[in-house]
Amino acid sequence: MKIYVLSATFDKMTTTQAINARDDFSAKVLAVHKINANHISDKRYAKGEVVLKDPDGKIVWQLPVEVELKKK
Repeated sequence: MKIYVLSATFDKMTTTQAINARDDFSAKVLAVHKINANHISDKRYAKGEVVLKDPDGKIVWQLPVEVELKKK
């Protein structure tokens, strides 16, 4: 098993969680479950930038910050 790091950043606040997975695909699936479990209670997961890094610190998955469109 490898330890991946899932981080979510919004308004200069960051939270991180460790994910134990055997490969990148498994880590992504587990990350989606963690995001779904936290996106309502924590805006960092709902609107912030979410990054998943492998044990070497390489980004394996990244979701950009949600951008709100201005109404005209």
